[in-house]
Amino acid sequence: MKLMQIQEEMQMENGTPDTDADEFVEILNNNSVDVDISGWTLSDADGVLYTFDENTILKANQAIVVFDDSSVPTGSFGGSLVLISNSDEER
Repeated sequence: MKLMQIQEEMQMENGTPDTDADEFVEILNNNSVDVDISGWTLSDADGVLYTFDENTILKANQAIVVFDDSSVPTGSFGGSLVLISNSDEER
């Protein structure tokens, strides 16, 4: 059984960016096996915000953090994959 968990998410305050926090979503693979999330999407009421590229593999017990395109993440994020929405750049 493939169990994926929204581990953490951060939103803007009243639609205004908070300079102390980035907007992101973190997804955790709770499986003991790798999961192919190619083609999966993140979306809100306005539509699709991010589509995972082909061959996006989330390893067992690994997390992936997707930041909005206005954020510039810094740090190691504990071994998580880090992506920027509307960009194919992996950081």
